[in-house]
Amino acid sequence: QELHEIPISTLANLAEQVVAVEGPVHGDEIANRLRGLWGLQKTGSRIKAAVESGLKRAVINGRLAVEAGFYIIPGAEVVVRDRADVQAPGLRKPDMLPPAEIRLAVMDIVQTNFGATRDEAAIGVARLFGFKATSAQLKAVIEREVDALVTQGALQEREGILAAVPQR
Repeated sequence: QELHEIPISTLANLAEQVVAVEGPVHGDEIANRLRGLWGLQKTGSRIKAAVESGLKRAVINGRLAVEAGFYIIPGAEVVVRDRADVQAPGLRKPDMLPPAEIRLAVMDIVQTNFGATRDEAAIGVARLFGFKATSAQLKAVIEREVDALVTQGALQEREGILAAVPQR
C-alpha cells in the first residue's frame, strides 16, 4: 500500500512511534522517517498531507502534543540532545531545533554559570547541541527562546546579564 493511502489511524500510530523515540521532533522530520520506511526518496505533497492528518488525529486523541510544529508524547521529559553525529541532516538545521529543548538548554547554561550574557547563552546552547559554530540563524533561533523565557518570567535580564528567576 502506498504511504499516502494508509488509514489515518495507522499513520497516527506510526507517527507516535517516531515521536516516542525522537520527540520532540518536527512534523517534517516525522514525515521523512515514515517516507524512509517505505523506501521513498521524496516527501511529496500527498505524503505530507497524509502524515499531517495522522499527526492531527494523534493530537486530537491526546496521544501527541504539539508546539510550533514540534511533536512530543504528553508528559514526556524533554532532554537536550547533542546533534554532532546525527545522520539526518535536517536535525542540524537551526529551525529544526525544538523550542522546548532550546529553552531547557538556555536555562541549563544560565543556571550552571550563575548567569550569562545573551551571547554567552547562545554559544553555550550551540555547544550543547553539538554545533562548533554559532551561525546568525542559530543565534536568532536561540534568541527567540531567550525572549520567551524572559517574557514567561523564567529568566530576568539586568544590565545585559540573564539570571534564572527562582521558582516558587
